[in-house]
This record gives sequence, C-alpha cells and structure tokens, in this order.
Amino acid sequence: MPLSEPVEFVRLKTAITSLVVARTFSWARPEFEKDRPAEAEVFRGYELPHQPAVMNRRALLQLAAIGAGHMMLSRKGFARSDPQQRIGCAVRSDQLARYPHLLGLPVIEIEDWLDPTFPERSAQVLTVAQKALSGYRSRILLSGPFIDLNPGTSERLIQQATRQRFDECYRFARAIGAREIIFLSSYLPIINLSFYDQNWLTQSVAFWRSYVDEVDPHVTLSLCNTFEYHPDLMVKVVEEVRRPNFLLAFDLGHFLVYGQESLTDWLRKTASHISSVYIHSNNGHTDTHDEPGRGVLTCKQVNQVAAAVAPDANLILKMSSKERLADSLAWVRACRAHA
Repeated sequence: MPLSEPVEFVRLKTAITSLVVARTFSWARPEFEKDRPAEAEVFRGYELPHQPAVMNRRALLQLAAIGAGHMMLSRKGFARSDPQQRIGCAVRSDQLARYPHLLGLPVIEIEDWLDPTFPERSAQVLTVAQKALSGYRSRILLSGPFIDLNPGTSERLIQQATRQRFDECYRFARAIGAREIIFLSSYLPIINLSFYDQNWLTQSVAFWRSYVDEVDPHVTLSLCNTFEYHPDLMVKVVEEVRRPNFLLAFDLGHFLVYGQESLTDWLRKTASHISSVYIHSNNGHTDTHDEPGRGVLTCKQVNQVAAAVAPDANLILKMSSKERLADSLAWVRACRAHA
C-alpha cells in the first residue's frame, strides 16, 4: 500500500475507521459512494485486497489493522495523532437522516435554534431530533438563538425576550441530551462608544451570572465571538461571572472576517477559557461560512487554534452547505495529522 501521499493516507485511514466503527456493516457500495464520496474516491485510488462492495467484516478489520500498523510504525504519524481531540459537524435536526454517517462522529452540534422562526415549530422538531439521536452515545452540542436577542442589552423588554428564548432552548437541549449550548455574544463593536461597552459588559455579567446559576451545572454555556474586533470584553464577562460551566467558544471564521488583532494575541487572551471551536472559511471580507479547504482559512490556523485550546475541546465544522461534509472532515483531519 503506497504511503507517498500523506493527505490521501489520512483520508484512507478515515474511511477505514468510519467503516469499522459503524454500527452496521450493511453499507453497500452505492450508499457509501453517495454519502462518503471523498473516502470512496481514495479507495478507488489504491490497489486493495478487497473492493468496498464485497468487503466483509474480516476484510475490513484486516485492512484497519494494516492502517493502524502503518500509523504506529511511523513515528511522525504516531506522535502527532491526538485521540482526545473531538472533530464533528453542526447540522439541523432534519439533516441527520440525510447524513447518517455523522452519527459516527465523536461530537455533533444541532443548529436549529439559529433560525429565529424555529421556536414556533420546535416541539415538532424535537421529536425528530430525539428519534435521530436515540442511538447516539457521544457528545451533543446545541447552537443557541441569537438574532435580535442580546444578553447585554439595557432594554428590559429585550432582556425578557432573550431570557424566554434561552429558556426554551435550554429545555430543548436537556430533552436531546446536549452537554453544551453555544450562544453568540451579540456585541456590536461598530457602535464604538465607551458607555455602550461598559453597559454591555455590566448587563452581560448580570444576565449570565443569574442564568448560569439556574441551569444544570453539568451543562456548559459558552459565549462565542460574533462581530468582535477583539475578545477583551468577552473574556471580562467570563472572568467576572466566574462559573466553571460558563466558558468561551471560538468562531475561527468570524475571526477571519472581523478580528483586528493577530490570531496569536487572540488565543493568548482566550485559550484557557475555550471549550469549543467553530471551523469554517470565507474570503476574509464576508461571513459566508464556506467549507474548509476553500477561501482564506489555512491548516496552519486550524492547527494553531487546536494546539492552544484544551486537548479535549470540540472542533466543530460550521459550513452553511453540508454537501461536502466528507471532504471537509478529511481536510481538517489531514491538517491535524500533519501539525
């Protein structure tokens, strides 16, 4: 088995692993090629002892053992593997049926609540989500609502609306077994007035301190950068709230558009508080949530973030289009394997 192309080997190993750990070995070749086109293409590029269409359990396990053996014999590859790093994807509940292989990932984020019209149909979707996730035993995250909501507002009615939607989202999270809810900060740096910043900070600390104290301490609430030029105010909010289950999430794609300091400086201020990282790309000017491998996002940036945050942090692919999920996962895994 030629190993001269490291990226292809990583993708091959990913495909093998996905097959071996799947709950069933009944995937036929057409379904595999439809759902995992990138990995299927890699299989076609090698002279394997068996083709995917006819591989039985023994053949799959033998092939996986070969791949694992090569990795262990390669000091470079073995040293750089990171079994604790969880790489997963964000999807809507109704997309889980379309991409069933995602249930083999170590972390999934459900992002239904990003749609401001979702609360009106959340009860019906909850049943769909619970059914789709019924056999899933790994980590579930949930995106919180954010459009027109703001925990840092001084407007009483907006505070009430924000709290109501957050409460509804929290109940949804508990019903699907989510262990973390990620809320976008809703801070607006373009206002650029010191009294706005101070009011936003004061109100945010009061809101989150009260809210975190009322949720299950085993559920993490994370505050994520949205339009921030700098992370300083978010760090102050987390440090002043001072609760072990109130942390930060880092949106790398948002940083690429809005950040006005180096990635090194940003991570120096935030890394110790980060629980999860969103990975997506863009052109550096518009927050298009493109898939990794396109746009300005680089492997160097992904690896810098992954190295700075905790080894058990969640790395979540957060693209708008889910059509190239397999390729995006392969790209991130290849980056991490060659850090």
